[in-house]
Amino acid sequence: MKTVSILSSENCKLSAVYNEFDDNDCVIMCHGIKGNKTEKGNFLLLENKLNSAGISSIRFDFRAHNESEGEFVNLTVSAEIQDLENVINFAISRGKTNIILLGASFGGSIVALLDFEKFKSVSALIFWYPALRYDTSTLFSAQDFKDAETIGYIEKWNSAHTKSYKFGKEFLRERKTFKPWERVINCSLPKLFLHGDADKDTDLFQNSIQISAKSPNSKLKILNGLDHCFVGNEKVRLEAINITFDFIKSAIKKN
Repeated sequence: MKTVSILSSENCKLSAVYNEFDDNDCVIMCHGIKGNKTEKGNFLLLENKLNSAGISSIRFDFRAHNESEGEFVNLTVSAEIQDLENVINFAISRGKTNIILLGASFGGSIVALLDFEKFKSVSALIFWYPALRYDTSTLFSAQDFKDAETIGYIEKWNSAHTKSYKFGKEFLRERKTFKPWERVINCSLPKLFLHGDADKDTDLFQNSIQISAKSPNSKLKILNGLDHCFVGNEKVRLEAINITFDFIKSAIKKN
């Protein structure tokens, strides 16, 4: 395991942890908005299993998050897509020809918006409690969109009300144009959806059920008692990690 710096667009340096083994495979993990490359410990649990099996992986901080460069108010959906593209290119430069993408929460939407025709090395997708419907999200109100246009940003606090985040107007504008759920439905790559039935954002849970049902080559596993970020039951959280690991092994065998 080593910490690396990956250069993204606008010369923004991304902090990443790269676990490299002598294989052609690589699992790239994408965290949620306002999160970081541990994804509340879930990425660490998966990383340990991948390391034990000798499977390469990368987990990274999107720009403006945690140890990566960038100002949060300048964050856009497009910029996060570019971050993921540059992380994939880094993996390819290290000889990784079979790449599996894992997107958690908002990170799931970034995975969905990737141009898979451009990145033929991506062979499978994993969605943990994904936020794929920007149009039904309760994160921003109609007034938030108006305020962002007026003052340039809107401010949101974390759940503990200990830290605030300024979302720029361009970020909100792009949420009206991008449709990640449509990209998933039209994608033929193998996909795994994992979602807890106790997710407080019930729209996200229902969206996972509906989108996975419409998307070809998809599997959905509903996890009893888990809230967003796999919180609520440690035994079931570990089950989610094991299900993910088994799907990754299966995707590797097929390639």
